[in-house]
Order: sequence, then C-alpha cells, then structure tokens
Amino acid sequence: MKKIMILAAIAATLASCTNDEKMMIDTRDPNVIYMTAGVNAVATTTRAAVTTFPNGAGGSAQIAVLAKYTETNLAEDWQTLYIDHVPANVAEGGKDSYAFTWTTAQYWPVGGEELQFMAYSPVANTVTVKKNATDKKQLDISLSDAAAGHTAMADVIVSTKDAADSGKDIKGHKEESAQTPTSINFHFTHILSQLAVQVKGLHSNADAYITKVEVKATHIAKTYDLTTSGWSGNADESGITYTYNNGGNGWQLSTTAATTVNGETPILLFPGTQASTVVTVYVKDGAAGQETKLPAVTLSDVNSASLETGQKTTLVITVEGVSIAGLTGSVTAWTDKGTYNATIK
Repeated sequence: MKKIMILAAIAATLASCTNDEKMMIDTRDPNVIYMTAGVNAVATTTRAAVTTFPNGAGGSAQIAVLAKYTETNLAEDWQTLYIDHVPANVAEGGKDSYAFTWTTAQYWPVGGEELQFMAYSPVANTVTVKKNATDKKQLDISLSDAAAGHTAMADVIVSTKDAADSGKDIKGHKEESAQTPTSINFHFTHILSQLAVQVKGLHSNADAYITKVEVKATHIAKTYDLTTSGWSGNADESGITYTYNNGGNGWQLSTTAATTVNGETPILLFPGTQASTVVTVYVKDGAAGQETKLPAVTLSDVNSASLETGQKTTLVITVEGVSIAGLTGSVTAWTDKGTYNATIK
C-alpha cells in the first residue's frame, strides 16, 4: 500500500508540473483503436467530400468493421469476433483525406494479441445489405425493389486485403503504447456488376418509337462471403423487373445516338447472372399506334456480354421497325472511385 501511495504522489506531482508549464498532454485511452483525422488517423483518397464516398448520401456515410484474433491459441474463425460489424462514420478529414470515427469506441486487446480486420459499406441492417444471421463473415445482399428502382441499390464495397502489402490479410496489434504496423489500410473494391442498356434505330423514323424497356433480373438476393469473395444461395428466384420509359410516346428511333434507358446510374446486378438477365423492348408505330413487344434478349446470348465483378457491361439494342436488327455487348472497366485507406491507431 505504501508503494502505491508513493507512486500516486509522484504522478500527482508530475501532473502538477505539466499544468504549471502548460504542456499539452494526450489524455486519450492508449488502448482505443482510433479512426479519426489528423494525428489519430486519416483515410486517404483523391476525393475529400463525404458525398463522393460510395453510398454517401445527405452528407453522411458509414463503413462497418469486423475483426478477430489471429493468435493460434485464440479463436481462428469468424464466428467469434473481437469487433462485430461495428459502424464507423466517414467524414471529410482535410485535403485529399477522409476521417473515420467509431460510433462506439473499440479497444485493442489488453494482452497485445494480433487482430485481423475486414470492412464493408454500406453498414449492416440497411435495406440491401445485412449481416448474415448465422455466419458473421457473410453479408446477405438484396437488389432494390421495383418500386424504388435501380437507383436505390447500394454500391456494395468491401475491404479484406491490404493492397499495400501484396494482398495479404489486414492485421495489426498493439505493443505497449504503439500500434504495429503504424497504419491499417482498408482498400475497398466493388463486388457487384454494372449494366447499362442502350437503344437506337437502324434507320431514323419520325413515326417509330421505343415506348418501354424492361430489365428483369432473376437473381434478386445472394450471400457474399467476405473471406472467400464467393457468392452463394438463391439459385432460383421469381425475379425483379425494372421498367424504363421516356413519358409521352417514348424514345424516337434514331441512328444518330443511342439512348441509355437507365440514365446516368448503371444497374447494379450480381456477377455471373448474365444467363438469367433478360431485356425486353416495346415499340409502336406513330403516336396512336399499337404497342408491340419485341422478342426478349437474354444477356448471355449477346456476343461478349457478361456480368463480372467490378466491371461495367453495356448492351446496345438496335431496332428496325418491329424487329431487333442487331445486338452488341461489351464489358469495360468500372469507373474507379478511388482507393480508400483507413489508418487505425
């Protein structure tokens, strides 16, 4: 007891000296895993505004973080989590940077054990992304419903590997007051596929119109495994149909430029589902003409068309009269939204 009292007295004396000299001291708990801007932590990207972060809306965005022990004498599975899908807020941290702050503070293990991290956005319990009820390393993802339209679908991004370290698992631990490594980098990648549908006419015809385009996705819900980057579940679905029209008579058939019926926002679908993604075009001859449904087009039947992870596919449908004159498909790289690195201390 005497030794404890002596140490307490020394601590009080040191604190008094510090106050007298007006020195700044760090009063933070050194065991907290910090995700803030400036000295604590910075997530670096080429864009700073929160609204440019995937799924950022209304000036706010979130990521969810999960972590487990990696020591051999501790849990090796993702069922027993040290950090269990805990949200962190995204904020503008300064020039070319984001700041990440926990909604509930998370602490390093007191024994200095190593942790392995994964993260994703949007956070669990949203409309389209939910943490799997039985397997914590999996996400249950659903397409937005027909009433909300494809623009309501979340751009799901995940981070499971350290891009700066040859794709190794993201790991870190605390040695006394220091974190090793000094930064834990979250490199987010897209896991869905993009589809754009364009229509045009083989010949210009002032009296011919495309009145409606339907895009039906048979697979509307799947499960994504964060540890394997694999998809499973829901092999057979009733499907969901997104319907596009231009109001009035529709789109006039024109050879000068193709019309992208889904606008500037690509349709987000599950990778590898091109064999069950069907596009149907409706046309009519003249404003008072009868609407005609053209033969449906399955994406996989179009040369070079497929749905791939992180890739954008454009389907161009050329219409002549009441028949489809040509089909072309292409797959291009997804527009890069940047690398999002979170420094956790």
